[in-house]
Amino acid sequence: MAELRTEGGNEEIDELRRRLVEAEETLHAIRSGGVDAFLVEEAGGHKVYTLEGADRPYRILVEQMHQGAAMLTAAGDIAYCNQRLAELLGVKHFKLVGQEFSEFLPPSERPRYDELLPKTLPEAGQCETLLQHVDGRKIPVLLTFNALDSASGLAVGVLVTDLTQQRYQERLNAALDSSRANEER
Repeated sequence: MAELRTEGGNEEIDELRRRLVEAEETLHAIRSGGVDAFLVEEAGGHKVYTLEGADRPYRILVEQMHQGAAMLTAAGDIAYCNQRLAELLGVKHFKLVGQEFSEFLPPSERPRYDELLPKTLPEAGQCETLLQHVDGRKIPVLLTFNALDSASGLAVGVLVTDLTQQRYQERLNAALDSSRANEER
């Protein structure tokens, strides 16, 4: 093999070799299914590009459903979430990844969550609670937890159903019932 000579010396060659190894490892990870998306910095912010595969229909389903969805690590950190969850919380989608899910619960609601999360690892669970929007509003939600066996170990899937409209309808029905009861007197 011919000797590579440059004006930069050995440091430049070493850096190029390191970058080549990194590029080859990245290609290997893509080919072996170890990469399912890229996070690319663009002028308007970060954008997620997902790779096409057999799981594409499921990704579309999760991204476009009305409920918020997240995959949490066993410690409760958000490893993945859909756009609907970001909208519910008023936080940019890419900023949620790596955050602890419990940070988005009002302090009064955290003990129930902290009790439920470890119990979810062997089985499923659910609870009604409140999430706190970035503007301070408290949003009534139903959290449904399921243990997931992911490639990186145990994880927890969370489905977040917004109960705001349901609670509003319950208040209207209660007011109507109260009004009818007063009329009957």
